[in-house]
Amino acid sequence: MVKVLDGDTIIILDKDKKQHRIRFYGVDAPEKAQAFGQKSKKAVSNLIAGKEVMVIVVGQDKYERLIGKVHLESVYVNAWLVGEGLAWHYKRYAPEDQLLADLHEQAKSEKKGLWSFGVENNF
Repeated sequence: MVKVLDGDTIIILDKDKKQHRIRFYGVDAPEKAQAFGQKSKKAVSNLIAGKEVMVIVVGQDKYERLIGKVHLESVYVNAWLVGEGLAWHYKRYAPEDQLLADLHEQAKSEKKGLWSFGVENNF
């Protein structure tokens, strides 16, 4: 089960009903108060809220959130976010992730999602 906090952070319950705060690996979505932040959160909610997801944990951040690659069935949610223009590729923390880099550039060139508003982030 998933609760969406914002466009790049969720809370999941594991099989033992323990909560885990998950930060999407390689992705940075606008904060809720920023331009496109609510749209990003809503899109993530529509896709995964209340559903069972699989998370591949790749690390932990300074806020003690788990960093994860989130999958809903066959959808790699991190890539979906970037490809739909709902988040940026967070190059600082995932510089070698070519899939996210390519999807970021494609969404930008197609002016998808946040790119249609010229919302840019420099990492």
